[in-house]
Amino acid sequence: VLLVCLSGLCLSCYAAPFDPVATANNWVGSVSAQGVQTGAALQVPVVVVGTPVVKAVGLTGVVVEAPEPLDAPNPPMPTPDFPFVGGQFHAQDEMGQYAFGHHGGSNTRVETRDYLGRVAGSFSYVNPVGEIHVRKYAAASGMGFKVAASDIPEDTPEVAAVKADHADAIATAKSAATKLPVDTPAVAALKASHAEAVATAKSAVSSS
Repeated sequence: VLLVCLSGLCLSCYAAPFDPVATANNWVGSVSAQGVQTGAALQVPVVVVGTPVVKAVGLTGVVVEAPEPLDAPNPPMPTPDFPFVGGQFHAQDEMGQYAFGHHGGSNTRVETRDYLGRVAGSFSYVNPVGEIHVRKYAAASGMGFKVAASDIPEDTPEVAAVKADHADAIATAKSAATKLPVDTPAVAALKASHAEAVATAKSAVSSS
């Protein structure tokens, strides 16, 4: 809200709603217009890591669609040959929304957060052998943190099988933990004897 005073008259001027994702994409577009490539590294196959939850609960209690990492703004590509040429931006509002980014040199980044607390972003970097990689991520209440990246190795069939067996073992253990234990005959006999002794004692007290 911007307050403007004209000749003693106070006017409240409301700016257009702040859209962090659109703001970030506009910045990436302006960087691209300067000849900097954006998001090219995600043309290769990517691996998405995270629990596929499709709903998220915002700060207001409203159930909304959770963000997907691949929908995050594309980052500018690194320019290691020009390490000191680049730029940055940062925008935010009173509702906790923000958008920021930077480019230039061997790593870049762009990130957004909306008023429901949903975060999405991406970054690119040059690894030690000179390869450019991109990671895109998203997070929200109820879904945790999810990543899509060009540098996360895919599971081999053997690793996938071990992971599946591990998940089955966890599910079995959880299922067993929810079941009440069954008394052995010895324990059942002791409980019955104890209950009988308690009943006898109560009877003796009531008749005295």
